[in-house]
Amino acid sequence: MSRLGYNRSVDVSPEKPPDRPLAWTNDNKDVALPKLVERLLQYQKYDESYSIVDDAWLSEKTIPELRDLIETYLTVARSDPVLKKRVVDKHEDERVRIETKYLSLRIRNCTVQSCQCMGLDIACALVALKCHVGGWVCFDGAAFGNGPLFRRVEFGDRASFRHADFGDRALFDEAVFGNEASFNDAAFGNEASFYRTAFGNGVTFIGATIGDRASFCGTAFGVAATFDGAAFGDGTTFIQATFGEWTSFRSAVFGVNAGFQSAVFGQGALFDGAVFGACASFDQTSFGGWSSFYGSAFDDQTSFRGAEFHGRGTFGGSLPAGHDDNFAGNVFFTGAEIGHHLDLSSVTFGEDSRLGFNRAILRAGAEIVLPRDLVLSGRSIIVGEDSKDAEALSRAAVDYNILRDLYRGQPGTDDEEDICHLRYMRLKRKSVAMKEEQTLRQRAYVLFDRWVFDFCLAYLVKPWRIAIVGAVVVLALAILYTVHIGNGSIAFSPIDGASDPMGIGMRFLRAIYFSMITFVTIGYGDITPIGWYKGVAAVEGFLGVSLIALFTVAWGRKMIR
Repeated sequence: MSRLGYNRSVDVSPEKPPDRPLAWTNDNKDVALPKLVERLLQYQKYDESYSIVDDAWLSEKTIPELRDLIETYLTVARSDPVLKKRVVDKHEDERVRIETKYLSLRIRNCTVQSCQCMGLDIACALVALKCHVGGWVCFDGAAFGNGPLFRRVEFGDRASFRHADFGDRALFDEAVFGNEASFNDAAFGNEASFYRTAFGNGVTFIGATIGDRASFCGTAFGVAATFDGAAFGDGTTFIQATFGEWTSFRSAVFGVNAGFQSAVFGQGALFDGAVFGACASFDQTSFGGWSSFYGSAFDDQTSFRGAEFHGRGTFGGSLPAGHDDNFAGNVFFTGAEIGHHLDLSSVTFGEDSRLGFNRAILRAGAEIVLPRDLVLSGRSIIVGEDSKDAEALSRAAVDYNILRDLYRGQPGTDDEEDICHLRYMRLKRKSVAMKEEQTLRQRAYVLFDRWVFDFCLAYLVKPWRIAIVGAVVVLALAILYTVHIGNGSIAFSPIDGASDPMGIGMRFLRAIYFSMITFVTIGYGDITPIGWYKGVAAVEGFLGVSLIALFTVAWGRKMIR
């Protein structure tokens, strides 16, 4: 059954077409063109494969004016009683008219000399295969009934499809365009395809509306490709597309699952003010020079895994209307290669958004500038740090280690660096604690790290914590000494009046004094421990030496920075 809805009750007895082709020029188009169309329709009634204009139908394989061919085709087709009968049999409740789904004008292996189809209502499936279109191509304002197919068509410079309505499934696969091709304000339905299409310099899709599942996979764009203000539906893909210098997607709007995986941008990729739906992906994308996402908004998870930023990359800035954050969901720079400067200093993150920098590579002299208040807010900021999975916690720990190093290279970010170091060490311990099977050594490490390195020492980032621990040690042991001073456990020198009766207050002061000189290992000898208190004093002396050394390191680190 053909696309025309062929009904075998209709008596159609096509004759075999003549072997010799028709000679059609602009001078004899009034005679030759109707004959050509009548033959096409005659065989199309029987088999849609005969709706092809190619070198078997044209003596010079040349179509002087495409508009004449389309208009004549539609005029004759609409008056054909057999085609009308088929439409009625197929859709009895519809108006009797020839629609897109019933007509297919296909052109193959031809040269189109002129293509001025401005405002033309192309109520047929227009298919062009392996054709060359010379001169100025103009389909401004044209309405394509069922989506045209321009597969492997070669267009010259300034091909124009402004304000054209393409319907669903407009296909330009492997087509070749010259410079300054324009699709401004054009309307594409679903599944528009520019697979492996080659554009020259200056192609524009300004204000274009492109439906779901549009494909620009493998497409090559020249210099100054412009998509400013374009609206893309869900599932738009630019996978492995290549862009020349100064590509612009300013204020473009993307639906969910926008994909630029493995795309290559030259100098100047501009996405300022663009809006991306959920799951936008720039995985393995290469930004050759300056890339700007200033003022752009990502509604949900965004991925730059394995992306390469060879020049300065900028994110953040003023937001589009209706958006509160630049990143509303998680954003991944996992395995990304930063070759110059990645500026995230003005980025705002949503409450549920997290960062991922695992295995990110910073080349010599490269840096990532992060917001000052990102860490100081006290919220979770790394993907996986709230997880109970050991592997996810381990990756989050590595990310905090990267953030710590990043803040270390920025002036005035000592507090941020310290917080990242604390979280790195705590997540590292937590990842071990969450393992299903732990060795005795791992269990001891978890306990010791939690209560000594974290609780008591704060991993040497808070000197005051060490000072408090030292004061607690001195005071606690002073209380212990108070109980036993004067009962023979702790002896006094003869000149110290040990035989004089002492009240509790004096005993506590002497105990504080003894605890302090023991803690700092001065040891004047006027008070000496006896019996098992020698061991207590030795332990206090060891703790004193250790805590004083650690406090010196932590405080010196603060002063040096």
